Amino acid sequence: MPPTVSSASPQGTVGTPLSFCVDATATDPLSYNLKGAPPGMTIAGTGCITWSTPTFGTFAVTVIAQDTLTGLTGSGVVTVSIVKPGPGIAATPMTGVAGQALTGSIAFTDSAATVLSISISGVPSGLSFVVSGNMLNANWASPATGTYSLQVTVVDSQKITTTATIPLTISAQ
Repeated sequence: MPPTVSSASPQGTVGTPLSFCVDATATDPLSYNLKGAPPGMTIAGTGCITWSTPTFGTFAVTVIAQDTLTGLTGSGVVTVSIVKPGPGIAATPMTGVAGQALTGSIAFTDSAATVLSISISGVPSGLSFVVSGNMLNANWASPATGTYSLQVTVVDSQKITTTATIPLTISAQ
């Protein structure tokens, strides 16, 4: 009976090493080969696939398992999806007291972008932002009591979008 190789759909990120093992069964030991693999993707004798520097795209790679005693082969398709890293948003919930100045910051990261477009909705009256490098510094001279949700959206030069909700709570004096 020939070996069976299960199909799989692993995902990764551009430039981040990827490693996963295929599920193959046979009564005897197996050897493995790849057909249609992108440059740099390899498979070990254990059935584990590695790709040290994945590139963007979706790749249908055929894994061929051969029974080392009978010579019979089986195959399965592994569809590997590699996405571009998108923008990151880092911020902690902001809290303050009504009438007392509030400051906070929102940090942005994106290793693959040359330009970031940032929009924020849900901003209460009086809250302002100043750009400083990869950060927006929030300033509110006299916050009003309430619970607010800042909806931050970042679009990078590759048109990849990330959205985050940042809670803002102002308690009474």
